[in-house]
Amino acid sequence: PEPNSTVSLRLLPMLWPPFKTALDADIPLPTEALRALGVFLDASTYLKQVRLRDASLSDIANAAVPSAPPNAPIRSLPLCRFLIQTSLRLSPSLGSGWVPLLLFLQRLSLSLDLASVSQQARPSDKKAYADWTQSLRRKVAGGGEGGELEELRCGVALLWSETKSMSDGALCDLLEGMSFATKESFRAELEGSEHHPLDDTVKSVSFLVASTLDIAHFNMHRSSVWLEGVVKHLRLVAESSNTEVRDLGVKSLSGLVSDSFAEAHHGLIALKPSDREVKGAPLRETKRRLLSAYGLMYDSDFKDAKLGVLQSLKATLKALAAELDDGYPIVLELLKRIADEGDADMLPHAFPCLDQLCEQDVIRKVPAHALTLLSGCCTNFAKQESDPTVSQKAAQTMGVIIEYVLLNKKAIAHDFS
Repeated sequence: PEPNSTVSLRLLPMLWPPFKTALDADIPLPTEALRALGVFLDASTYLKQVRLRDASLSDIANAAVPSAPPNAPIRSLPLCRFLIQTSLRLSPSLGSGWVPLLLFLQRLSLSLDLASVSQQARPSDKKAYADWTQSLRRKVAGGGEGGELEELRCGVALLWSETKSMSDGALCDLLEGMSFATKESFRAELEGSEHHPLDDTVKSVSFLVASTLDIAHFNMHRSSVWLEGVVKHLRLVAESSNTEVRDLGVKSLSGLVSDSFAEAHHGLIALKPSDREVKGAPLRETKRRLLSAYGLMYDSDFKDAKLGVLQSLKATLKALAAELDDGYPIVLELLKRIADEGDADMLPHAFPCLDQLCEQDVIRKVPAHALTLLSGCCTNFAKQESDPTVSQKAAQTMGVIIEYVLLNKKAIAHDFS
């Protein structure tokens, strides 16, 4: 039908009540009925009847794995399989439909280890990757060992791998849905239901975080548009009142930055020198956004999360300090802000990050304009009065910077004051 077909628009809402009646009565739907239900959801999407489609998905999800009581067991494996297959088919145009589907997957993750397949080594070679996804498709279609539960696990792994062909807008919708589902987990915990164990919150959020990192992994090839949604989700996790969940958010950020930064840097190096200015621009932007994520995560209200961010930054700089390129100012602005705030608990953890940038093999790669920021940042650590030990170390490091500048003044641009 045409999207504006008035006949189709009038008929469509009339098709749902028989399905809903069967689902509410817990009547198993035969294969032909499931096929018809799939056509109904396809037509709802095509005709842009989003509210009808999303409400229908929510009802199907509750029939597959009930939302109440919390931690309810799987009620219908065929409906679970149907929902995952529907997600695979409609993923490019689901939009707000991701919310009921992600809430369903979140509940399903309490019964199944959905991350077990996707966290396996994912091939980077094109042919090996194609073989891997083909293997997942066979299992989803029921052609592998492990039965229906394995089909569900493989279906989720395939769903995240297929995001690499989504549009930027569709990917952002999915990541927004991840954040919404995480908020729902926190809301259930805050309501203090004795039927909602703390372990359930940790499990469900862990699944969503693992899924977010999978999506990030499969979308490294595109511009950094996905990063905003990923970092927003991880920051939300780092704001949890649950210490274990907060720690998960910060550690996930560390893994995301180290993996993605290294991949972006190697992609930049692989380009011809003549192509790096234009073709390398998206990769450089990815590196800058990854480093900016530390500043966003550091704004947490929780001290343990702030310390975790600094420990993660220190580990990143230890491995990648010489590869920051035009990301030095981003790191230095964060460290300067911490020195200015003068928090005695943070200073001993922040200064070692600065010290790493002043090591011999790193400082020579710091661009001239960033040397001014480096010396200014070091001065701020030396001037603060909250931690005399850090102040003394900063004065010594300032000597290292001055010595480097004096020895290399001919090679350093005149903008270093």
